[in-house]
Amino acid sequence: MEMNGVIIIEETNGENIKDIKSQISGLAKDCSGHFEFESEKKAKGQILLEFMAGSDGSDILERLFEALADNKVKFARASITGDEDPFVFLYSLMDGNYSKVDIDPNRYEYLLDIEDEELLEKGPRNHILDDFTKWKNGITVIKKFTDIKDVIEGVIEECEEMAE
Repeated sequence: MEMNGVIIIEETNGENIKDIKSQISGLAKDCSGHFEFESEKKAKGQILLEFMAGSDGSDILERLFEALADNKVKFARASITGDEDPFVFLYSLMDGNYSKVDIDPNRYEYLLDIEDEELLEKGPRNHILDDFTKWKNGITVIKKFTDIKDVIEGVIEECEEMAE
């Protein structure tokens, strides 16, 4: 399975794109994984790295965000999407606090099965879009989130079918 994604890190003194890519490549080697950078951009104090990864891409991002949290990085975001069943994993680091949100039909099927009060109250669309809105807060290097939104819309449609 191939995965595509983005990593957004706040640019700080002494840190450059080459250093960040080297750190990520090292983590990918440790996981024996495929991780290929497709493009990079610096703007408004943030670094954006677009990538393609193998099925272990989410493991690599989890290890990266754990390392960033250990190093007290103040701001970082990442997302990864799958090319088969629609899903998006959103990674956030804010003031050293790391979190991950799975936007995945399987997660929402589970929440429906256990009759999660918040999901039942908001519905899948609002629940998912709330998670996405919180994640993208503070990102200045990306103007449009078209690719992520397209996958999220696929997840929402699948979840709404389950909820009927």
